[in-house]
Amino acid sequence: MDLKQLRYLQAIAEEGSFSRAARVLGLSQPSLSQRMRELELELGGELFLRGSFGVRLTDLGTMVVGQGAAILRQVEQIRTEARSRTGDPVGEVALGLPTTVALHLTVPIVREVSRRFPGLRLRVVESMSGYLQEWLASGRIDLAVLYKVDGAPGLKISPILTEDLYLIAARLGHEEDRASIPMAELAALPLVLPSREHGLRQHIEAAVAQAGVALHVGVEIESLVHMKELVRDGDRFTILPFAAVREEIRDGSLIARRIVEPVLRRPIALAVSADRPLSQGARRVGEVVERAIQLALRGRGEVPPKARAAGDYPVGHSDRAT
Repeated sequence: MDLKQLRYLQAIAEEGSFSRAARVLGLSQPSLSQRMRELELELGGELFLRGSFGVRLTDLGTMVVGQGAAILRQVEQIRTEARSRTGDPVGEVALGLPTTVALHLTVPIVREVSRRFPGLRLRVVESMSGYLQEWLASGRIDLAVLYKVDGAPGLKISPILTEDLYLIAARLGHEEDRASIPMAELAALPLVLPSREHGLRQHIEAAVAQAGVALHVGVEIESLVHMKELVRDGDRFTILPFAAVREEIRDGSLIARRIVEPVLRRPIALAVSADRPLSQGARRVGEVVERAIQLALRGRGEVPPKARAAGDYPVGHSDRAT
């Protein structure tokens, strides 16, 4: 097996056709087919299912493509790291962001990376923390912002800070004027939250269980946009970091009350693989990401004015997570 075969296999998987992959690679189709037959003989099994539908990967093919992609990324990192030693970082960096971070920080991060490191190609992937951990481990991404940082074997975790979580409600014009709400009062509210597989839901459930509070979750939904839309209807509530509803707070459609007694917080951390060296470009992107999160949560007015006036801590006020 060689790197060319892995690249050929990846191209076929992406194109779904030997003929299209051959054109992309600049090869003849018979030559490409021959190289794949040689690889199948070496591995002792078929890599593709061929039919009227085109070409699909077998289980063996899926495994080889997945692990091969990580190998090809490592080879590319070696090349780009070697070039970066003599100048500014170059090459591609894949960054994973949870939805609540991606919503308000993707654009600032991309702009800052482009300004400071024009030789880098930044690829931003948005997903749940659990998927981001898997993709870090497999080499599909270089670094990721994570909330769920416990029990993450194979990852190197660098805490950034913690952020407060808020009860989010519709602004209907007759709400009780409070900047905070005790956690015990959450039990009486109909909530819309992500499913139990979502890191935010897991963190909330663990915290309220420790406080002896049982939640009433009437609707489970993964989409942050739809979650906020349901809350705007006025008969449901949700729990989110303030940054996730910043625009809605500004336009007056939603209100945020800090959850207290006890305060509900979650850690934010930057994670990389513990098994693969980090390129210079990925290290520089990590610095930009950490700084962007600190600025967003500590210094740009994400805190409701009443919470500040009442002496509540701003988002991310608590000491750096340990």
